[in-house]
Amino acid sequence: MPIGPMNDFFLALIWGIGVLLALAGWGRLLALATGQGRGRTSWLAAPAWGIAVSGLLAGLLNEAGLAFRSVDIGYVAVGIALCLTTAIISLRASAPPAGEALRETLRDPVWKLLLAIVLAALAARFCSSIIVSAFNPGSAWRGFRLNPHDDMHSYLVSAERLLQTGTLGIDPFNSRLVMSGFGTQHFLNALVLTVLPPDNVHLLEGGIGLAALCLAAAAVGLRLRLSRRAVLLLMAIPLLMQWLFINISSTVTAAAVLTALVAWGMQPWEKADRRRRIGYAIAGGVLLGGACSLKGTVIPPACAFAGLWAILQIARTRSWRAIEVAVIAGLATLATLAAWMAWSYACGGTALYPLLGKGHMAVAFGILPNLPTQPLADGVTAAMEMGMWAPIIAVILLIAAWSWRRTRAAAPAESWSAVIAAAVAWLASWPVLALATQMPDVERYLAPARAMAVVPAIGAALLLGSWAAAHLPASRLRFAGTIAFLALLVTTAPEWIWTYGVQVPRDIGESVAGLPEASIAGTEI
Repeated sequence: MPIGPMNDFFLALIWGIGVLLALAGWGRLLALATGQGRGRTSWLAAPAWGIAVSGLLAGLLNEAGLAFRSVDIGYVAVGIALCLTTAIISLRASAPPAGEALRETLRDPVWKLLLAIVLAALAARFCSSIIVSAFNPGSAWRGFRLNPHDDMHSYLVSAERLLQTGTLGIDPFNSRLVMSGFGTQHFLNALVLTVLPPDNVHLLEGGIGLAALCLAAAAVGLRLRLSRRAVLLLMAIPLLMQWLFINISSTVTAAAVLTALVAWGMQPWEKADRRRRIGYAIAGGVLLGGACSLKGTVIPPACAFAGLWAILQIARTRSWRAIEVAVIAGLATLATLAAWMAWSYACGGTALYPLLGKGHMAVAFGILPNLPTQPLADGVTAAMEMGMWAPIIAVILLIAAWSWRRTRAAAPAESWSAVIAAAVAWLASWPVLALATQMPDVERYLAPARAMAVVPAIGAALLLGSWAAAHLPASRLRFAGTIAFLALLVTTAPEWIWTYGVQVPRDIGESVAGLPEASIAGTEI
């Protein structure tokens, strides 16, 4: 093995882990500043929270023209320092109980086996994402790749522009820049490219983002008060899914923030004092704004979840406190997006395409032809073939479980609200994104919403099963969690069989050797 490629591989691996720790550090800062920093859950959700914080800070840096390479390196360094400092403080404050809990956990051989499997799969996925594998627009090619049209015209250009000029600048003729939404995804890509060459850009989504998503899924498990084994099963769910990296826009990072938002929504907030409620609402607003700042196609599921969650909380509590939390969270969301909206208006003539106008987009002037449409019946059939039946079944089963008084007691009311809101948001996003994308890319654009909904839904099934085993031992509901997870294994089998049978072995070899596969129009060269 040549020394050079191995050095490049380990440099990229170390930098990727460093960026992950930095995001966790910035996430811890938000958690501590809003009074949400206690417990293991806040640590698990920290990288996803850090992605959301980056959305806020990146907008300010972009507006000030300060997102240079040196500033980005400092951003990572400060984040790592925050992570290590808060970790040391937390360990000193809770060393005896934490040590005893760890020793108790390590006595469970099944837990250790599950942990080994999850960590091995995550490590394999992380290492396989270190180098871009191909320039291949062929529809049959799966895995990491760069899209010459989107990436070369805008996404890679935007990240490099940030590093060189400190800002995305005013580019009214860049339609892709306006259509894709705000610029957090470019800032996160730039964090990877501060030290590494463009060949490593997929490390953000396929490695760092996936790790953040797995940890956010574990945070959902802790919010549901699941067993240690069940928490690991939730961590494994994102690793069962095949993520379509057609370009370098945000997919897994968006899923991580959305999943962390669901975990946030499961917290009991009604009995907290006003100061803690305000901190809780601000944290939720930053998470929602951070998710929306990643990519325009994340806005429908994010806002659908937040809106439905607020409605359920207000209806459940019938209290002005719920309205207060919703209003403050909404204001925090706008504050998180304000800098990006100002930039978007100056750049593209609209503060949010297309909801607040089409701005300087060519379609606004009638230059581009209308997108083709299809009959409603054909659209419904195509949607069902592409998997719309899954959110429909999930919504029906979850509402049925919540409607029955006995099973409703399996989880706290706030948890049920978050789980149902996530599932409905997944379902509601289908027609919106199918119409916006005209179907071809709806599967990829819905991937964040799928993860956001499937993780808490499987968690609710696992919780329902353990509750039934304790309170209804003769009921078949005690098998609900097992059946739900096995059903997920079966339905995602084509995804994880391909991922671990073909994609990961191929991409690890290319990443370690530093020899990307190159092809043009599906023909390898």
